[in-house]
Amino acid sequence: MILQGLPVYTNHNLTERNLIKMCRSKRKRIVKKWLQNEKNYNTIPSSQIYVMKDRIICHPGTFAILREKLKQE
Repeated sequence: MILQGLPVYTNHNLTERNLIKMCRSKRKRIVKKWLQNEKNYNTIPSSQIYVMKDRIICHPGTFAILREKLKQE
């Protein structure tokens, strides 16, 4: 796909992790174990768009939103 003369590459791995729950303990070793557990995180598509000299890289969901906005204009 080409957007304004630059090829667009989409990557499903461009995501962000959000912490959805945290332990109530004040001890460092327990908090450290909680932060390492993947069940406590939620992954969402990254909204960042990387523009380089010869290409544009973004998440497919972000590219779909960008394409819709460009069609409206």
